[in-house]
Amino acid sequence: MNWDDLRLLLDVSRHPRLADVSKRTGQDPTTISRRLRRLETDLGLELFERTPKGHVLTPVGQSVADKVESLEHTASEIAALSDRDGPLAAGRVRLGVTEGLGSLLIAPAMS
Repeated sequence: MNWDDLRLLLDVSRHPRLADVSKRTGQDPTTISRRLRRLETDLGLELFERTPKGHVLTPVGQSVADKVESLEHTASEIAALSDRDGPLAAGRVRLGVTEGLGSLLIAPAMS
């Protein structure tokens, strides 16, 4: 089980026709179907009922989708924290000062 397959589960639950998901993701419908089958095998659960109108979540599939949606929301909140606070500054800082200023003020402050 991987995160991309779980997100694919959400995509298919929101857009039941694999052709629609294929257009959105750029993946071939057979690849999408194979990934969904692999996810079902990994979890040991039947997540979708395959119908002529598309993929419909089973009751257990809906439970899994609800949990994945919650994870997706949490991941978005974490990303928002990173965006809000920005990346931590890191690296080397170089100061150009006269020898006297460096010896009298900067060097003692750095030790």
